[in-house]
Amino acid sequence: MSRSFMIHWIYNHDTAICRGADVQVITTGNAAITYQWLPTTGIPFSNSPSPLITADTSAMYVLHASFTGCTDIIDSFYIDVQPNPVVYIGNDRSVCDFDTLHFNAWVTPGWYSHYIYSWTPPISLDNPAAPSVVFTAGDSTELILTVTTPAGCTGTDSVQITVHPANFATISNDISICPHDSVQLIATNAATYYWSPPLYISDSTSATPWVHPITSQDYTLFATSQFGCLDTLHLAITVYPAAVIYLGDSITLYPGQPYEIPTQTNCTIFSWFPPVGLSNSNIPNPIASPNINTDYIVTGTTEWGCIATDSINIFVDPQSVLALPNAFTPGNGPNNILYILKRGEATLNYFRIYNRWGNKVYESSNIDAGWDGTYNGTPQPYDVYVYEIQAVTSTGQLFEKHGNVTLIR
Repeated sequence: MSRSFMIHWIYNHDTAICRGADVQVITTGNAAITYQWLPTTGIPFSNSPSPLITADTSAMYVLHASFTGCTDIIDSFYIDVQPNPVVYIGNDRSVCDFDTLHFNAWVTPGWYSHYIYSWTPPISLDNPAAPSVVFTAGDSTELILTVTTPAGCTGTDSVQITVHPANFATISNDISICPHDSVQLIATNAATYYWSPPLYISDSTSATPWVHPITSQDYTLFATSQFGCLDTLHLAITVYPAAVIYLGDSITLYPGQPYEIPTQTNCTIFSWFPPVGLSNSNIPNPIASPNINTDYIVTGTTEWGCIATDSINIFVDPQSVLALPNAFTPGNGPNNILYILKRGEATLNYFRIYNRWGNKVYESSNIDAGWDGTYNGTPQPYDVYVYEIQAVTSTGQLFEKHGNVTLIR
């Protein structure tokens, strides 16, 4: 027999399969040849030239072809049996928005070192091709891990990730108040609440506490949801300057005498009560001319709505009062004219001045006129002079007054 008759070829190349898969061997040969495969594991007929091999472990499969009187011809190919991975990544998980979860893949058999990892969806993962990943919470999703070998042996597992919102609480808007006022804060949609700092607040763990800050104050709310998620919100309370209003001390007026009330204030809106006897009941400095004793109360409001009140008693003396200084100095000084001092309204009948010899040196019926210390244009000497005044008050009462005045030069 010729040598060429004995030649036998295996057409299979080295191959990789998943455990449990079959490999159909393709060969050429002759019926006169005796065949033997080694090893025989997974081969139901080890003397068949083209068996169906069900490999359990990786091995080099060798075919011996023998013919009587000839040297055996040997051919072979390698079957790489790769495991079917079993994957476990844990139970379903929940997380708060913006937080992270760590996932570790447990793959069996663990001795195999050529697994390929693929996490889907890859969004929100730090490295979707690694056996351990960090998930940054976004939307709720099903996370799937697929583990494969180079031969395509595949195992998968999945978990459902429920993402709970971190922006769940609501809070009052920024608030502005006047000094000494209180305001209620309102927060909702949380399981627990904590306000910081716990200053000027009725209950720092309440959803609806009352606060009464003495100065502008910022508050931070730490709210926890039923799922343990934390939400942080901020609130600013502005305390406006206090309203200030001061009217001064009580005064006494005489008939026909007006009085402009000297209000000291930072308010911009005013309301006076009663309005009777006032020039304007909505300005800061009205002119008061009451006919009877009156207690005026003013309510002032600042541009921020803060309110203050004050009052002033104005007493009315029904009788006018006329008086005269006891000395004056003619010339250019501040007291160079001798005037009648009046409080209230009166009609002057006469104002007369006499020297020590009884000579009349001045007379007038004009209550607003005064003596300049001369007589017929001649300056009168330093001396004590006698005056007499007769007038009728606004109530019709006759008023008379006598006295001395000193002319000083």
